[in-house]
Amino acid sequence: MSLSDDLRYLIEYDILKVKRILRGLIAELPQSFEARILLGDTHLRALEFDAAIAQFRAALAIQPNSRMVVAKLALCAIYTGNYEAALHGFERLHRAGRDEQALVLAGVLLHRLGRREAALERFAAFRAGAAADSQHFTFALQSEIRALRAAGRVDAADEISARLMEVLAARPLDAASDLHRRSSSYDFHEWSWVADKGRLAWLLAHHADTGSGDLRFPPSFVMPDERGALAAYAARQDAGAVYVVKPRGGQGGQSIRLAERVEEALAAEDAVVQRYIHPPYLVQGRKAHLRIYCLITSADPLRFYVHDDGIVRFAPRPYGQEDGWLERVDMHITNTALHRKNPLLQLSQDAAVENVGHIWSLKAYLRQVAADGHDGAAVFAAIGRMVGRFVLTLRAEGFFARQGRMGEARGFAAKLFGFDVLLDAQARPWLIEIQRSPAWTGPPLVGRINGGVAEAMVRMMSGPLLGDDVGVAEAAAIRSDPAALARREQVLEGRLRGGFVRIVHDAVGETDAARGGREIVL
Repeated sequence: MSLSDDLRYLIEYDILKVKRILRGLIAELPQSFEARILLGDTHLRALEFDAAIAQFRAALAIQPNSRMVVAKLALCAIYTGNYEAALHGFERLHRAGRDEQALVLAGVLLHRLGRREAALERFAAFRAGAAADSQHFTFALQSEIRALRAAGRVDAADEISARLMEVLAARPLDAASDLHRRSSSYDFHEWSWVADKGRLAWLLAHHADTGSGDLRFPPSFVMPDERGALAAYAARQDAGAVYVVKPRGGQGGQSIRLAERVEEALAAEDAVVQRYIHPPYLVQGRKAHLRIYCLITSADPLRFYVHDDGIVRFAPRPYGQEDGWLERVDMHITNTALHRKNPLLQLSQDAAVENVGHIWSLKAYLRQVAADGHDGAAVFAAIGRMVGRFVLTLRAEGFFARQGRMGEARGFAAKLFGFDVLLDAQARPWLIEIQRSPAWTGPPLVGRINGGVAEAMVRMMSGPLLGDDVGVAEAAAIRSDPAALARREQVLEGRLRGGFVRIVHDAVGETDAARGGREIVL
């Protein structure tokens, strides 16, 4: 591999080391275009958008005609909520030479900014020139469906929907998964704020009442600002308390360490220190974390779901407290990506096998919890209530109100996010982290579960509205009345939701048909 390839590989496993290497390289070679791009990408991986923008601007000054850098800066503008600047960047790219991605994203941003007809022109131009196998095709179709519905053009939206359903039928897992990945990249920019470990800790500390006992989160301290609070907390704990130190912007288990001496945790910089959940729930002697999929289909009125299946990742090494146990990363850190080269890691290559090796399905894990003598259904319901309280915390903090001010409702796709949960020894769920854009690839079992989640999302949000079950009068109402259109969308959402379980909170006035199916009530 080239040096660039080596560094990009390292970005996935040790961001802090890559930053040190690249900063040193830029200090020696300030005009290195490649080093600037790599450092900018490293900052992006750590959700440090202002720092990324600074590096990309420096790179653009070195190579003013670089289309790649213009695209990266436009994406950063989306990630920071500067939609006008993002639109300007993508329009510039397309004018300089047909760029399918730029054309589609210009349409998305125009719709979000309320310029529906201009958005629809961009989507039509894309369809006129793009091949059916374009990598942007499904994302463009789904974005156009939302814009057409917003414009009240229901029949035209259903025509596009029929095309999308054809693509989905031909390659369901690939098409749905790709569509999810693209939608997650261009969501409301404050999801990055939520994914930051320090800001998540702040959010939950400042809205603790919203959790109402259902939302368990380890005592957490943002360093260095909360050193005094951590010291005071540690002074009240019994001997033997363990703390986990996490870089604020780290992902995939990167650079996490455990400390028995609070002095080690107090020395942390730009990190979050949490009380370590010990002892954890063990299956076959190993610790695991649960990736729970949560879906928000409407911000106003607020509707959201939790999926009844997900991914459970186990640490490769059995859990124990022998000498040096805190240093054994493969005993404590359950992110599979961190252990790819670990000889203890076992991954089944059979998608139908749900409970072999170190990646299981959530359903298989809960069956094991039940076999151990706990109530697996009650554990899942507790997780669902935790999800619900978290979403209500976002609402209380003004998150969805701010999204509404940033763009019109259908300008944003439905939002799927990851909820990382750990069970303690009593099988009580604890929220550990939020994943803005959950990793979507992996062994065959991961592909099967994630593909099913993504396919259900596509059908819920983008299926044709005017089916055979719609009478003439109702069809006329759906075509002419935005409220009737919204009700029809909600009915189909409930009917086509597959494994998504509705979390009911304040659904006053909803009909049974609109809600339908299984529910978890807060």
